[in-house]
This record gives sequence, C-alpha cells and structure tokens, in this order.
Amino acid sequence: MGYRIRLLAPSEDVPAAGQIAAALRAEGFDAPVAAAPADAGWESLTVHPAGQEPIRVQRSLRRGEENRVDEEVDAFLDELLDLDQTPGVQQVEDALRRARQMIVLDVPEEFPWGAGRTVVDALVEYLADATEALIQADGEGFYDRMGELLVPMEWLE
Repeated sequence: MGYRIRLLAPSEDVPAAGQIAAALRAEGFDAPVAAAPADAGWESLTVHPAGQEPIRVQRSLRRGEENRVDEEVDAFLDELLDLDQTPGVQQVEDALRRARQMIVLDVPEEFPWGAGRTVVDALVEYLADATEALIQADGEGFYDRMGELLVPMEWLE
C-alpha cells in the first residue's frame, strides 16, 4: 500500500488540470497531468512524474445523503473527540465541518521521498493553497495549508 494524503476544502472549486500541470512545471517538475473529465470539474487525475510511478488523485464532493466526504469527516471527528481540546484540534474540527470537497492523493509505495522538495510536495501545496484546504497525511496528522502541523496523529491511517 502507498501513502495517502487528503485535502479537505471549504469550497467545491478546483484548478483545471492544465493549471496544475503549469504550476508543477513552474516548480521545475516534468510531470504531465491527465484529468477525467478534462476540465476544471475533474473527478480524477493522474500526475506522471518522469521516471516514476504515477500519482493518482481522486476528488469527491460533499453532496447527497451518503458520500465519501461525510464518511471520512465523521471518522476523523470521532478520532478527534478523544483528544484534548487544543486550539489546533478546534481548528481541525472547524475545517472538517466546513469541508465541501475532499481531494485524495494516492502516492505509490515506491515514491522516491528525499531530503529535497518533491513533485508530491509541490502538488499538495498548490492544491491546498488553491482550495484553502486542510491537509491530512496518513500516519502524521493534520496540517494547515501552510504546512504547519495542527494535530499529530501518528496512529491514524
């Protein structure tokens, strides 16, 4: 199994695949992006870093009675109930309740994490900034969109 990063955003807006590809190129990454459907309303996209396994991205909206966003948010809120009420926990709870969409990055297990900035770092930062999202990284916890750790949750995956 790979590594999963979730972005929980307060709006349903998302940059188009072309904008994402341009942002990655501007950061110096050769990583073509393919989306379906191929417009700003994409539901899935794939980032193809040169010489690496692709990074798959799924987007879900918080619509209807049963949806993936509600399921994930409810599970996270249940876990947060067991923690002391710190400003970070309160900020995460507020962001989860406001979330209108969830963007999930599935990073391959073989992804070459290194000491330097990676295409995943650039992708997460761009999407978080563009959507004003809260970031949740499995095995780590919740981060604000600036990358500051709000609530460590090493055991949560």
